Amino acid sequence: MPDARRISAKAEVDIVIVRGTAVQEGDRIATDAAGLVHLIFSDQTKLVVGPRSSLLIESYLLRSSSTANNFTVRALGGSFRMITGNSEKRAYRINTPTATIGVRGTEFDMSVEPNGATRVVVFSGATDICTYDGFCQILRGGCAMAQAAPRQDVELLEDESVREEQLRANFPFVKTQNPLRADFQVSLDDCPTLGLQPSAPTQRRAGTDTDPAALASPPLVQRVGLFPSQEEPEDRGVVELTNSGSAN
Repeated sequence: MPDARRISAKAEVDIVIVRGTAVQEGDRIATDAAGLVHLIFSDQTKLVVGPRSSLLIESYLLRSSSTANNFTVRALGGSFRMITGNSEKRAYRINTPTATIGVRGTEFDMSVEPNGATRVVVFSGATDICTYDGFCQILRGGCAMAQAAPRQDVELLEDESVREEQLRANFPFVKTQNPLRADFQVSLDDCPTLGLQPSAPTQRRAGTDTDPAALASPPLVQRVGLFPSQEEPEDRGVVELTNSGSAN
């Protein structure tokens, strides 16, 4: 049973993610109970696909070698972390079954339940979370949280006990950041401690091949480099994965 796999958009077959796997727009990344995928896009956006999770790469078109015109993914289910990179704020869009999320230069986690209910917690920066009928709420850092349940407006979760309950139940990377590479960890100082371990230090820019913290971090790291938008359409979504480790 693989830890993580790619469901090819063209061939409609499952491909186990290993070093050098090519991923195209329209492909879906899915993990099992032991799976954990780190993605680093060429604009330095970082994205984690947690265990038992599924993510569709809808669009990633580059304006230049370091910024994107359009960065759109669809979180189908599970847990995720996103740290935005060098692209303009309006380039980012995350879709879920019940909401769309726009980012303003930010670090946040999100969870999507089997019924489509979406919850977002923002650590820094800000996000817009909107239902598909246009009702929106803005979340601004400080471990701010909101949810979009099926057929309901977006609700801000401001009660401390409710937030703590949701963090425990739906946000595994707040409970512990140990499974994450150092450069995918964020400051959790504004979040409830949950009676667990202290917040990990923020080391987002330290994750290089020569950084001891990065070398000691979990495997299956994918560096995603897509072609500029002036290239032929079939090349725009091709990615190169340089993950260490393997998926068995």
